[in-house]
Amino acid sequence: MNIVRGTRTRVGEAEDADAYNNRGFAYIQKGELDQAIADFDKAIELDPELAEAYNDRGYAYYLKGEVAKAVSDFEKCIELSNDPRLVAKAQQLLDELR
Repeated sequence: MNIVRGTRTRVGEAEDADAYNNRGFAYIQKGELDQAIADFDKAIELDPELAEAYNDRGYAYYLKGEVAKAVSDFEKCIELSNDPRLVAKAQQLLDELR
C-alpha cells in the first residue's frame, strides 16, 4: 500500500479496491455469497468507479436471487465501463433478469 503522511494515495486505494474485488470473486467461487458481497461493497467504497466490482457484486446478487440489486449493479457497471467485454457480460446477465 502506498502511504503518504499517514493517508492512502489514490493508487493505494485502487490497489486495495482490486484486492477486495478479487477476493470477493474467490468467495463467489466458494459459494460464500455474503462474504463476496461484503468485499465488493468495500471495493466500491474504495473506488466507486470500479466497474468490475459492480458487475461482480451484481453477479453475487444474481446468484442469491436478489434481482433488483443485481439489475442496479449491472446497469452501473455498464454506465462506468469502457471495456466492451465487461459491458457485454453485464448486458447479457441484465437481459436474463428482465
